[in-house]
Amino acid sequence: CLSIQKSRQAAMSRSNPEAFPDITVGASDFFSGGTRRFGTLHNKASGKYVRIVDRNHIDAKAEREDPNAMLILQTVSFDEMVIQGNNSKHYLCVTSRGELVARKSRRRERDIVCSFSETLSHKRYNEYWVYEHPGWLLGFKGSGDPRKAQRNKSNHKSSLFIFHQNEPEDSIKKNENLFNELFDSVVGQDEALRRRERLRRISSERRTS
Repeated sequence: CLSIQKSRQAAMSRSNPEAFPDITVGASDFFSGGTRRFGTLHNKASGKYVRIVDRNHIDAKAEREDPNAMLILQTVSFDEMVIQGNNSKHYLCVTSRGELVARKSRRRERDIVCSFSETLSHKRYNEYWVYEHPGWLLGFKGSGDPRKAQRNKSNHKSSLFIFHQNEPEDSIKKNENLFNELFDSVVGQDEALRRRERLRRISSERRTS
């Protein structure tokens, strides 16, 4: 069961910290359950970005501007997260053979796991451990093709990633609209309009000065 798997991983981590880094180490916003981060994952081995195109097309060959390279990293619990393609809407998953696939649903399927634990490596890169398989890591070859998860090692360039946060334009616009609605409800619509106009005028004056 899942609780046994998690206990095994914790025990193995304590006995061999280099092979199984402490799962409590990671991004600063990792523990705030439900956090969604938009951005790209740069792989050290390939020098390119991870992309999720469809069910059977996952690689680390993308340029940063590739729409399929925009990912959503969402926490499920304090030590569990999912990785989803913002464009394809597919979740990154791993089969029982260690192969990378993608699915529309993140629900646990037979022989397929779609959850990871994010940690910070000794080299200050991010690593992504397959949640129900202690010792398995997300990784890619120098060519950008996926490596089987059980063959990847901690602190090896194939499994080292840098996350570049990059909020998509539609998400930024949505957040701005929500803020404006909240602002209107707090200070009143007339006052909000006056303040926005004043801010726009100040911003325009700064650009022309």
